[in-house]
Amino acid sequence: ANDPASGHQMPMWQADETAARDIDYDSRYFDRMGANLAKSTVWTMKALQAKDQLRQRMAWALSQIFVASTQGFGDNDMSEMWLTYYDIFVRNAFGNFRDILREVTFSPLMGRYLTHTGSSSWEYNQRYPNENYAREVMQ
Repeated sequence: ANDPASGHQMPMWQADETAARDIDYDSRYFDRMGANLAKSTVWTMKALQAKDQLRQRMAWALSQIFVASTQGFGDNDMSEMWLTYYDIFVRNAFGNFRDILREVTFSPLMGRYLTHTGSSSWEYNQRYPNENYAREVMQ
């Protein structure tokens, strides 16, 4: 919901047909926020203004243990998958480690990051399976 009291803003602009420029209205920003900044903006606003600060801090600490990076993805502007991944830690901030590990294991984002998505067993195609994720869990 677009709640100005919570800092949510929707920029408004008008394009002039005779000129190739936009006029921004009701905004202290002169340009629209790029899609690649959306996930960090949502995270920052929730982390700073949420009523459950202990949960937010625990979620941040857990996200530093189960790290997934944008390096090599090419999907830096896809905010929903990153926020969904971070929600695993918010939901389980006071839960047990096994539940967190299970959700992170089945997360499509972690599957792509550590390349265990599409990995197969020896019996399937006579190739050794990708063990990146297993190695990370063992550490």
